[in-house]
Amino acid sequence: MNETQDEERIGQRRCIFCGAKPLTKEHMLPKWLRDLLGSNQLMHRHGVEGPEETYERSEWDATPASQTLKLLCSDCNNNWGGSIEAAAKPILLAMIRGEETRLSREEQAVVSLWMAKTMMVFDRSHPRTSVIPDDDLRHARANNEPPPTAVGWLSNYSGEKYVAVHVSSASPYAIPGENKSDPGWVSSLVVESLMMQMVKRPGLLDDAPRFFDETGDLNVQVWPPTDDYIVWPPTRAKDDGFVEAVSFPTGEASR
Repeated sequence: MNETQDEERIGQRRCIFCGAKPLTKEHMLPKWLRDLLGSNQLMHRHGVEGPEETYERSEWDATPASQTLKLLCSDCNNNWGGSIEAAAKPILLAMIRGEETRLSREEQAVVSLWMAKTMMVFDRSHPRTSVIPDDDLRHARANNEPPPTAVGWLSNYSGEKYVAVHVSSASPYAIPGENKSDPGWVSSLVVESLMMQMVKRPGLLDDAPRFFDETGDLNVQVWPPTDDYIVWPPTRAKDDGFVEAVSFPTGEASR
């Protein structure tokens, strides 16, 4: 299915967050982020693990300003989405520019909701192979927070290959040894210096303390908030090789 067919199919759906109609056309990225990126291109990658442990991948480079789809109703787009953007923008801008940033517990929650909402919009741009379930989108809209059992963190990107990249997948590396019929999902978003990742699977919250103890020099947890304040960036940065590993968790696949 090509991008035009995807857009036509999405245009026939109800709002991905609340189920209402009619839908409004929106940009894939908010205006403030499109203005920041300018003419730079966004690489978008999306993958789903198949029943035989295959990995289906779609990928394209596109100017962010050109990416529009009908995904949200007017209320979710302008009111709910607009309030999320207004709250998150000043926090995110500082980190995108590479500035040391201190985030309160409330600001961690703001950034986490922005992460989840943005990743969900990207994911639903692929209706045929979307990996984030409806219940997670409904939870985000109703409760103004990422879905239950999700864990989110921020990292510092020091590579040179990517200005912006989004990756969304249901993949075995996120959920080793678990039932493939309930694979969970992982989503990553890189914008200049800031790398954001969110993973959801049953039992992950129990493993989170050990994970962040072992990777605290690379990752700063923002969801669920555990500290009154956190400081970004962590002491070590992630390079292009790390982004590639996240982009293709089961190895290279043909386009």
